[in-house]
Amino acid sequence: MLIRSRIIRPATIPLARDEIMLKAVLFDLHGTLGYVDNPVAPTEVVKILEAKGYEVSPQAWEAAIRFVGIIDFPKFKFDNEISFLRHVCYRLGIEIDTNTLNKLVKLFQTREHYKVYPDATEVVRIAKEELDLKVAIVTTIPKFKFMQVIETLSRYLDLIMTGSEAGCDKSNPKMYLSILEALKLTPEKAIVIGDEEYVDIILPKKIGMKAIQIIRDGTEKCELADAHVNNLIEAMRIIKKWIRRSRK
Repeated sequence: MLIRSRIIRPATIPLARDEIMLKAVLFDLHGTLGYVDNPVAPTEVVKILEAKGYEVSPQAWEAAIRFVGIIDFPKFKFDNEISFLRHVCYRLGIEIDTNTLNKLVKLFQTREHYKVYPDATEVVRIAKEELDLKVAIVTTIPKFKFMQVIETLSRYLDLIMTGSEAGCDKSNPKMYLSILEALKLTPEKAIVIGDEEYVDIILPKKIGMKAIQIIRDGTEKCELADAHVNNLIEAMRIIKKWIRRSRK
């Protein structure tokens, strides 16, 4: 699959302010480090369920799986696709049989697991080995959905914070505060790299962290970001400038 990013020239250069030595970089997962190549459509799920006599609409499935991912996963901490999808069916009032559940699990395991963007591995390596930064992933998404990302980047990661560890979704400041506590850092010593306006830019800025927004296809630009880039390599160049400036 060819992955295209919208080209933005020149990258926004951060303003010289609050020059405090950076100690950590927190990476968003979806749209930043990884992507789902061929997501499962609700209509595909409904086709499997209806074939077994279960009545559910595409919109109902879409709403239920989002609810479980955002609300229920942080509470119940599902550790695999089977328990996660069974709970989605439970939310829809479906007592799903084992064979049908296994069909859904196979579909999601084949299609809904994250792959690493081409620029991700090198950037995480630079952050860890060249800049000596603590490196973390912050996401609501369950670990079992991005094991390929974890396996590829694990040697460079200090922490992975999901909805399970934080006990909340990413739009709750508790998740970022939990990361800072675990890394023993104050907010001004950490920077977030992500694509979404609120959870990756506005919320971290409210807490006191810096934020770089990566603009991939379809991303809406947030003017509150300290910098805007169209790839992770450019984000790392900006962080290097920040660090050099703070050491002067």
